[in-house]
Amino acid sequence: IDKQLVGQTAAEIRRVRPEIGIVLSTGYTEGVDDDRVRELSIDEVVAKPPSMPELLQTLDRVLSRRAHQG
Repeated sequence: IDKQLVGQTAAEIRRVRPEIGIVLSTGYTEGVDDDRVRELSIDEVVAKPPSMPELLQTLDRVLSRRAHQG
């Protein structure tokens, strides 16, 4: 999800489908508040535009963690 929609969208996703991984994609990584990211249960943050290997590695980490959580 994009940073502009992150608060409302992440909360809605967690309410409806808590098992789904959430990756925040933003062009402004220096403005990302790590505490807020954790508070919203966002799994990973990637800078736009991610390279294909970076995106694949990120998705693999998120999916692996979610699979092990239950």
